[in-house]
Amino acid sequence: MARQLSCLGINLRNAVNTVNPDAILLDGFLGILHALSTETLDGMLRTQALDEVAGPAKIYLAATER
Repeated sequence: MARQLSCLGINLRNAVNTVNPDAILLDGFLGILHALSTETLDGMLRTQALDEVAGPAKIYLAATER
């Protein structure tokens, strides 16, 4: 799980640095990873992304209707 979180954190960092989103929605397996360790992924994003773009970016779990 730690390796998968690390890979996800790197990819989110790259996306935030490139696209500068205000929100990131995760669903499925990625949503489960985030839910299992919310503070880890948020912390990785805050420490690894550029300060100017990491601040406003928030990670959310996608809501699903069943």
